[in-house]
Amino acid sequence: MFAKQQLDPPSVPKRAIPYNFEDIMESIEEGYCETNRSLVLTRINRAFAVLLGYSKNELLEKNIKSFIKSSSYNPLQVAIDSSATTSVITTSDRFELLNKDGKITIVDVLIFPVVSLNDSVDDGYQFILKKNTILDKGNELLQNAVDEREYEEAIARANLMTVEAEMTRIELKQVFNTAADGMWVLDGDFNINRVNHAMLQMLGESEEHVLGKKCHAIFQNTLCHTAQCPMVKISEGCERVECDIEDNHDAVATPYILTATAFKDIGGDFAGIVESFKDNSERKKIEAALKKANLELQRLVSVDGLTQISNRRHFDYQFQREWNRSIRENEPISLIMCDVDFFKQYNDFYGHQKGDDCLRQVARAIENSAKRPADLVARYGGEEFVVVLPNTPNQGALIVANTVLKAIKRLQIPHEKSEVAAVVTLSLGVSTIVPQKGIDSKQLVEVADEALYHAKENGRDQVVSKRV
Repeated sequence: MFAKQQLDPPSVPKRAIPYNFEDIMESIEEGYCETNRSLVLTRINRAFAVLLGYSKNELLEKNIKSFIKSSSYNPLQVAIDSSATTSVITTSDRFELLNKDGKITIVDVLIFPVVSLNDSVDDGYQFILKKNTILDKGNELLQNAVDEREYEEAIARANLMTVEAEMTRIELKQVFNTAADGMWVLDGDFNINRVNHAMLQMLGESEEHVLGKKCHAIFQNTLCHTAQCPMVKISEGCERVECDIEDNHDAVATPYILTATAFKDIGGDFAGIVESFKDNSERKKIEAALKKANLELQRLVSVDGLTQISNRRHFDYQFQREWNRSIRENEPISLIMCDVDFFKQYNDFYGHQKGDDCLRQVARAIENSAKRPADLVARYGGEEFVVVLPNTPNQGALIVANTVLKAIKRLQIPHEKSEVAAVVTLSLGVSTIVPQKGIDSKQLVEVADEALYHAKENGRDQVVSKRV
């Protein structure tokens, strides 16, 4: 199915897999416990004790009902009775646990009777508990995807117990084979000892073709034959590996979340690993959509809604960045303040819709006059615009300002109420400085504003420059 590389896989200890029930239970992140028929706790794992906030010794020989809210008694009992009657797995959703500190933890529960190797029902029950996270409505789209992933991974980790084991007290083969995620069990020599139906479907292979083969010969991915191989990392001491991988089957890159945990023999030594593979395509699509939405949101908060050029907020941010850069590089920076002449009279005479259209045309003309990528044109407020010209001396700023002045006149927007021309015109103020540490950037804005004031006082429709 995949081309086998010539490089031999990293060496790991060679062992058969005598599965140790205690190691399995302690390696999973879900709470696990066993009770007798009276629901008295007889065995628990570390995750169950952590979930309730007690030590193991504090929990053993206590009735499990001592740690649940009374409102959960009936649905739990129904699930227990169903499990005892049918000898199959049952579930109870939103089961409410009482923590040691008195707080309530909501969990989902898998319940099944204790089954011996000869399929007879022993006197007791087994529980697997997974936290049920309450979602924040504002992040529902992404969180639903993440919560679904966590829940399915919990089922996958619970399904690790379904591996047919000579020394284990439970058999969850049915759950293993009906899990949504592909899973297999590897020994220390990379041989596939067990594979579930979802994995076979993902591979497009039969069980006979897969069992006994090397994992990298059947499903070669981006971690094979590298130091990041889960088998290598777990054999070196990692308890659990979770990472993103890609499979290039059929020339289509499919992203997966790979989760791997260890199996240990009776002596506690490394014996092999269990790997689960979750198709990550949908989550990747959601992340891409959210990234696109965030970029659009950033654009919207930086753009003036009327003119579609930068707004005052973006100007303040970008101007300060350019100011700091000019200090570091000892370069001049210039500013042009622009104001539409007699705009109030224009609005009063032509109406606000015509006024809005006038501002849009003026904004485009100014933007087209400042042609360098680093130049910034922004709406400063009302009918005022500002142009930031990094690394530009005063003479260059005057050239840009006069270009703007001419561009506005070329628009030939009629203005019968103007006192200086029959068309819309601008007044412009220019200021330039080579900034130094200790000088406030506001000074450049204030001087450009003073120059703009003088341009208006001198008859408008002109450029006035003033140095800081």
